[in-house]
Amino acid sequence: MPGKEGEPPSPQQLKDLRESALAKIREQGEDNFVAEDIQRLSKSDHYVTRFWLHVFDLPGDQGDEAANMIIETFKWRKEFGTNGINVNTVNSALFEKGNVYSHNRDKDGKKLLVFSVGTHEKGKDNMNELKRFFVYYLERLEREENGDLITIMFDCRNAGLKNMDMEFIQFIIGVFKDYYPDMLNYILVFEMPWVLNAAWKVIKAWLPAAAVKKIKFLNKSNISEYVDDDNKRECWGGNDPWEYTFEPEIVKAQPPPPAVNGHADSADDPELRGQGGGGGGSSESRKTVTFAEVKSSTSMDSLSSSIASVSPSGPEILKLIPNHEVIFEAAANGDLISRVQLTNISDKKVAFKIKTTSPEKYRVRPSSGLLSPGAETSVSLYVPTAANNGGSGNSPVAGKDKFLITAVYVEEMEVTNSSLQELLKTKKPDGHYRLRCQLAGQQQTPPQSPPHPAAGGWVTPGGGNLAQPGALPAQDPAKQITILLKKVNELTAKTEHLESTLAMQFYIVAALLGFIFLILIMVWFY
Repeated sequence: MPGKEGEPPSPQQLKDLRESALAKIREQGEDNFVAEDIQRLSKSDHYVTRFWLHVFDLPGDQGDEAANMIIETFKWRKEFGTNGINVNTVNSALFEKGNVYSHNRDKDGKKLLVFSVGTHEKGKDNMNELKRFFVYYLERLEREENGDLITIMFDCRNAGLKNMDMEFIQFIIGVFKDYYPDMLNYILVFEMPWVLNAAWKVIKAWLPAAAVKKIKFLNKSNISEYVDDDNKRECWGGNDPWEYTFEPEIVKAQPPPPAVNGHADSADDPELRGQGGGGGGSSESRKTVTFAEVKSSTSMDSLSSSIASVSPSGPEILKLIPNHEVIFEAAANGDLISRVQLTNISDKKVAFKIKTTSPEKYRVRPSSGLLSPGAETSVSLYVPTAANNGGSGNSPVAGKDKFLITAVYVEEMEVTNSSLQELLKTKKPDGHYRLRCQLAGQQQTPPQSPPHPAAGGWVTPGGGNLAQPGALPAQDPAKQITILLKKVNELTAKTEHLESTLAMQFYIVAALLGFIFLILIMVWFY
């Protein structure tokens, strides 16, 4: 019988589903399937659960439907050759065009997979190569996001009928529907022109009811409901100036096992000791967070030194946004979430690792990784509802909680997951970055040098008035000017477009009047 949307299987249902699928594989012969897929089925509860959740609305028994989908998925993966699809086996010209790419995240922290409909021309590329190109990104995101949900976005700016490739879109919908279970967070359709309305009615008919509910038609006025300004490209009305360039996959270690899924490294790590680390000691020692192998001040409470700086002896390695403190906001499901963007601004490959003083509270994804020169990644930080007192508002997030991000240069050409983790454990960091935690609405001014007394009150060393406790720091004037100029440019472009439209309409009306006048003359004289 059909199940309930979003309701995971019980331990017994999970066991029965796995055994049923493995029995079907043995019946049909293990040689007809990919060994890695069978291994994933045997070991990953999360992967099996995704199939269970995906088929909840099918008419048959939910366990039988999920088992059948597993078999059909594994057969397709074998036939399509998903295990052999990588950056070296996909047509390189497709990477240069960038009609499909993954960059930034939605408001729920899910990775965006973008199909740029307006730059794609139907029939220009071989369909089989296009399909392999799209599957490359699906397989890559499965690895990078460890099976988490993603959001697919159809960027329809400047799209017309020549760009609407129904065969390719049907393939996209088909793989999500039949072979990549429970993978979609949202389906965002950005600035769809009216000429494509009929095509989208056909596309919606291909989707199951559960997927139709995930479709959101957006424009610049409401895209912020699903993608925040920092994750929106400027062409979408946001603050990210990124222009397409292929970003190589980040090779990183597998996340921790489910029992500690998403935890950042704890204070038990030799490089991070202090709060939350347990053990005895004085009250003062428990308030101090000490970082091994750091030659400067070892207290995280004395953040009046460079808040997000590398070690004094090293060059700039990573750029952090934000670079001072992470602000956690409440999500709809009761979790507290935040994000940090890391960009490698050095000329070498850099490995990073994230640790926290309170691993029992926070979940981090990814907690480590590898960045090529110029590459960037978005790190999701969150406090689950259970740790957030059920979302009651009595938040555990406080200024005493800190994160440490260490960075090391990587000289090796080829880096495996195991060698990356070994490098991060054994090599002295080339840079370190510190971040404090705050809950939205509780931010404090950045730490400052002690104020100096002066007539009429206290002033800062620069001579200005000392900000009141709890006041928010002023926004960077340069950033304000940049945003203002961008809005002025957008307004100018819209005005010019309106003028050209009105001019065209004037010429059309004038031509029609001239034609009518000519007809009247002909009727009058003839």
